[in-house]
Amino acid sequence: MKKMFIQGICLWMLFGYVGSLTANDQKGSLKIQIIGIPFEKGEIVVYLYNKDEKLFGEKGLVLKSKITKDKANVTFENVTFDEYAVFVYQDENLNGKLDHRFFIPAEPMGFSNDFRPTFFTGKPKFSDLKFEFNHDMDMIIKMNK
Repeated sequence: MKKMFIQGICLWMLFGYVGSLTANDQKGSLKIQIIGIPFEKGEIVVYLYNKDEKLFGEKGLVLKSKITKDKANVTFENVTFDEYAVFVYQDENLNGKLDHRFFIPAEPMGFSNDFRPTFFTGKPKFSDLKFEFNHDMDMIIKMNK
């Protein structure tokens, strides 16, 4: 009886642990290819924001890449499965920030979900850019000027 009780507790603990493995406990790789880069000047900066981070804020994962022809590639490793948004820009003058002219971005940029900002859409919201990351994934982001 005591042996059965201990086995029962062990099974309960095992299934409790396995059942507690949610998508947030699992991780994968997100490979992003950036295409349509207008010229080979500066570098590409890629931000990955999860749903709990402020879009265009200080937080978020950041990777940089050299430009080869009109393309660049980055890979975010060990990314927790969740909802994310991607923002990319070409830092032409390597000053570490997206430059603006008259409140309008002056450097090429791109977004997840192929979002294209216009005068009417304005700055994108997380909901415009979000995608579900729940397995290893390849993504293509097209730059726009």
